[in-house]
Amino acid sequence: MPAFKSDAARTDSPIVLDGQPAVLVIDDCADFAYFVASIIESAGCRAIVATDGIEGLLLAQEFPLALVLCDLSMPVLDGAEVLRKLQDNPATAEVPRVLMSGHGCPDLSVIPADAFIAKPIQTQSLRRLVRAFTRPQIAAH
Repeated sequence: MPAFKSDAARTDSPIVLDGQPAVLVIDDCADFAYFVASIIESAGCRAIVATDGIEGLLLAQEFPLALVLCDLSMPVLDGAEVLRKLQDNPATAEVPRVLMSGHGCPDLSVIPADAFIAKPIQTQSLRRLVRAFTRPQIAAH
């Protein structure tokens, strides 16, 4: 089951819940966010879900993370702005960021994302991507 902020204790290194690195999923479609969270958990990580950009930023501030996956098109605060704020914050600047979108790949030279994954999400592609970014944390624990 995906974790929420109340399920973890604050640490100064990436969250490890039940021996697994934590990955934050930010998407305004809760059903999709939980679908992605289930794939993340099948990749050996623990998922934390936020259903808007502001909630995502608050969770990222509260807990150091191993990885953030963020939808591009969200109301109030879009994914590009969320990723910029994560990059500009010293507490989250080093956390890898993956942008998700069903509208094609945007120009990543203007959006601070380390990778892009297209919607609809292909399960194996997402698992490989998550493992590639979190393997060092998995190996360390």
